Amino acid sequence: MDDIDKLGIWGSWNGAGTSNSPGPDGPTCTVEQDYCYTSCAQRSGGCHRCDWTTCVDDVAFTEAVIDEIENKLCIDDNRVYGWGFSNGGQFMYELGFRLAHRCRGVCPPRLVLLTLFCKRRNRKQGTSYFCV
Repeated sequence: MDDIDKLGIWGSWNGAGTSNSPGPDGPTCTVEQDYCYTSCAQRSGGCHRCDWTTCVDDVAFTEAVIDEIENKLCIDDNRVYGWGFSNGGQFMYELGFRLAHRCRGVCPPRLVLLTLFCKRRNRKQGTSYFCV
């Protein structure tokens, strides 16, 4: 499966265990997927049965976008927030964890955390999690 569909639409966000199974306590899913994104197939170890998003480093991409915006526009870099719904909400959890030094807060209003992957992860100081 290609990472970007024929219309050029990016179909998923990689974060919070969506392509990083097994986690500290085992697999992050209970069913096998019947597809494999190109980016997952190309990584060392190939696809895993729990991969259901691309394996692209979306956190690095997001940080590059933040850098670009900061370089081109006058923004208050102490007020960078993220919001995501569903898979985007899972990605916000990952973003808040890995970019705590850049994000003031994240809001994942609707997400399903992959508990086996996330339960041993401690949030880093600096990022607020606001859920509605």
